[in-house]
Amino acid sequence: REHRPADFVPLTEADMKEAESEWLDRAYEEAAVRYGPMHRFRTRDIRELHGLWLGPIYSWAGEY
Repeated sequence: REHRPADFVPLTEADMKEAESEWLDRAYEEAAVRYGPMHRFRTRDIRELHGLWLGPIYSWAGEY
């Protein structure tokens, strides 16, 4: 069994969707700064975008 703090409260599915949506907006903004209209996306870029989006929520984001 995982060790959790005494005040641990699991997030609901709605909470997770809201967090993912908020971080997606931030990832869009960062991507607009990082990548120009002529950028040719590579696997590395996609991993970085995935990490920008979900990295603050999931430890596995940006990995494969």
